[in-house]
Amino acid sequence: MLEKFDTIIFDFDGVILNSMDIKGNGLRKVFESYPRDKVEKLVEFHHENGGVSRYAKIRYFFEELLGEEISEDEVVEYAEKFSKQMRVELDNEEYLIEDSVNFIKQNHQNYHLHIASGADENELQYICRRLDLGKYFKTIEGSPTPKEVLVEGILTSYGYDQNATLLIGDSKNDYEAARENEISFAGYNNEVLKTYGDFYIESFKPLKIQKITEAATEFTLRGIALEDEQDFQALIEVLNDGDDLGYSVETQWYRKVIEEDKHIIIVARYLGELVGVFTGMINTQDERAMNLNIAVHPKVRRRGLGTKLYKEGIKRAREKNIEKLEAYGKNRIPGGMKFLEKQGFSIGFYSWEMKKELNKRGDSPGKAYKVNPSKGDLKSGEEKLQWRLQEVAKSSEENEEKYGTLLKECFDDGISQGALGEMLKDPSIRVWYMEIGDIRPKLVGGLVVQFKENTKTAYLFDIAVRPKYRGKGMGLWMIEEVLRKLSERGYKTASLLVAGENEKALALYKKAGFTVQDEEIVFYKALG
Repeated sequence: MLEKFDTIIFDFDGVILNSMDIKGNGLRKVFESYPRDKVEKLVEFHHENGGVSRYAKIRYFFEELLGEEISEDEVVEYAEKFSKQMRVELDNEEYLIEDSVNFIKQNHQNYHLHIASGADENELQYICRRLDLGKYFKTIEGSPTPKEVLVEGILTSYGYDQNATLLIGDSKNDYEAARENEISFAGYNNEVLKTYGDFYIESFKPLKIQKITEAATEFTLRGIALEDEQDFQALIEVLNDGDDLGYSVETQWYRKVIEEDKHIIIVARYLGELVGVFTGMINTQDERAMNLNIAVHPKVRRRGLGTKLYKEGIKRAREKNIEKLEAYGKNRIPGGMKFLEKQGFSIGFYSWEMKKELNKRGDSPGKAYKVNPSKGDLKSGEEKLQWRLQEVAKSSEENEEKYGTLLKECFDDGISQGALGEMLKDPSIRVWYMEIGDIRPKLVGGLVVQFKENTKTAYLFDIAVRPKYRGKGMGLWMIEEVLRKLSERGYKTASLLVAGENEKALALYKKAGFTVQDEEIVFYKALG
């Protein structure tokens, strides 16, 4: 099994040295003057996050458990206290894990061996010298440098082939470091990892390996069904926690999409658990075009499931005579963009992903429903007229006309009859129109909001002000007034996308308090 690799990167604690309990007791001693229940929660965090550095654990203790600020100097001071204890406690051969150490001694000439650990680097190198382990490894590196950066440095410095490199660890943090650097991962000494990575090492003597890659053939794919909803929502929660994707699907919308059977949604299960999904949403304006997305549970990535979902989705897209594909990628998730490029997608354009944290008391400038334009002149008397926002949840002939007017005048987009009604079938979507006048209101602008209840986030799009009303501060007022309403309804965050070349819109949203979080890339592919 290990013959395909020429480089092995070992974690230290829990893989080479049985130190987790000792370090847990060390944390108790360092923080013995603090509330015992908080210290025990720290120790619990330590055991659950073996690959996380002590510096991060110290910050977690103060900032998350105690709710206190701590300076970098104080973090270093506590880390040094802890390190002094560990140098004494761990300088003992009886804590070595005989199973893995014997493998290292017998095979160090057959592989390029390295250590990348969450342990303090100076302490780590000291213990390895004392226990006579240093001679078996080309490098021994640790914190405060994050593990994924250590692994990247090893690969870059030595020019190793990622396909021939293996990381062996005992924590999910080790798995994440391997995934980040696109190398293989083998779990060891922690049965939770039996469903993570490429395989699991039961023992090095004799080498007993549970191969996980072969299990990829056990993925079962089928169209989504109503009974998948609970598992589907559970997968969304995992993806939001791990990748910060902000996914949200309302129950009513989920059921309506399935009942209409218009779009392509495929789920993948492994050992009964829903671990992947392909969504292909057909464009309501052009039924030959489809927006696709593929999401895979972190614990089964790098096993070919994404490719399998893609091939099945494309097969069904061809059956529906789809000719054009669109997909989105984010800079912070480079693996997703590499996947799209590998499938033949080309970059179309980019947008800035922006967010704003909403205040508890709202974000309105305080002049509810009345505005004095900041510059420029309106027709005589209009400055004194009532300005209002109208919220729309259902379609009507009048609302369809308003929506079509905004898209045509502001984005030069044509829209088919009934497009607004189609969009409002999603119960999480609302449209706001900004109007002036009491008797015969005039349409000034509008925007659309999708409410993501599970993350308390509101996503704003199709933000528009008709050309003749621009340059008067009305767009800013409309956005701020909507944000105030969102805040009053309990939403914590607002987000939006702005085209990369649209400097005016970018400046407007920054003025409204939004900040750039990431770059989102739109990819296209013609389906021949």
